[in-house]
Amino acid sequence: MTADRDRAVASRIRVLVACSGVGHVSRGFETASEELEQALRGSVDVTLARGGGVWRGGPGRRLFCLQRFGTVSQVLRWSGPRAYLLEQRSFAPSVYAMARLGGYPIVHLHDPGLMNALWHLRNRLGGNFAIVFTNGGPMTPEHLLRPDVIQSVTPIDADRLSGAGFPGWRVAMVPHGTRRPSASGSHTITPGPPRSLIGVGTLNDSHKGFHTAVRAVAQLPDVRLRLLGQPDHETPELQDLGRRLLGARFSTGTVPMTEIPAELAAADAFVLPTHIEGFCIAVLEAMNAGLPCLVSDIPVLRWLVGDAGVLLPPDQPQAWAAALRDLGTERRRELSERARLRAAQFHWERLVPLYLSMYQQALVAREKAAA
Repeated sequence: MTADRDRAVASRIRVLVACSGVGHVSRGFETASEELEQALRGSVDVTLARGGGVWRGGPGRRLFCLQRFGTVSQVLRWSGPRAYLLEQRSFAPSVYAMARLGGYPIVHLHDPGLMNALWHLRNRLGGNFAIVFTNGGPMTPEHLLRPDVIQSVTPIDADRLSGAGFPGWRVAMVPHGTRRPSASGSHTITPGPPRSLIGVGTLNDSHKGFHTAVRAVAQLPDVRLRLLGQPDHETPELQDLGRRLLGARFSTGTVPMTEIPAELAAADAFVLPTHIEGFCIAVLEAMNAGLPCLVSDIPVLRWLVGDAGVLLPPDQPQAWAAALRDLGTERRRELSERARLRAAQFHWERLVPLYLSMYQQALVAREKAAA
């Protein structure tokens, strides 16, 4: 009965997944968009729209936008939020045209700037496609009045929206997913304390808290720290701190999504002293690889990680250093097994039916709005 229902839902669904940064930016939004499109293949008619090129046919289309790190932003000397907003607003008309001309009843997106611009275009120029917005920021309720359905990726966010008065038909609690790890992307426990640590996220301190990781590792001789992610205006300061305190034991980099599993598998433990998260795909990927995870004790990660990792105050390097000292072989083996079991609850094959139900919910919500 469930299989028949899923086929009936899928027969009505064509989804345009839109993310301007895919192909030239490495963040959670881009990872989520790419993996979502791959996971939905075979279940629905899905196309990924990415930014930065001319309109071309075929699966996965590159649509025009003024990239945040592109020539126009450099000429204008725009960076950070202004360059990001320029990219989103210039990408929105292409997405709008593709949704209308291509007959897509659902546009699914993660970027708030794109969501707002697309809503304005639909409001002024017409169009009956539903907007599904993943609130992975998280954005505050007053900024979430425009999407037809809001995807809350944690129960914490869903409860917050419910408490703000959002009706149940506008909110869907559906988490991000992850693929089953390959043999090459699975972590193996080596004897002794951890010697190689990895953190994944935007290379900054104000959001990801990586200064805490650097200062903690500075208290541990012979331990290496590698940080991977998209650079921003805070990155030079972080790199300078790492070089001063750790020297050759510190490195940063930006690698394609396809290389992250191998990087995780080569490390002994994962660290993320982040200050705020809407979900955190990087932590899910680390757990999926079987890495012992040390993460900030904040509500979202308390739910996502639970007893599958070590929860620590984000701004106390001494506490992080002490926890790393306590990661002996048996403790790491225990955390590795718990991490794999927890991550298995988010494997895509378990979650695709929830996405189909959410898209059906979006179609109904749009019908209500158009009535």
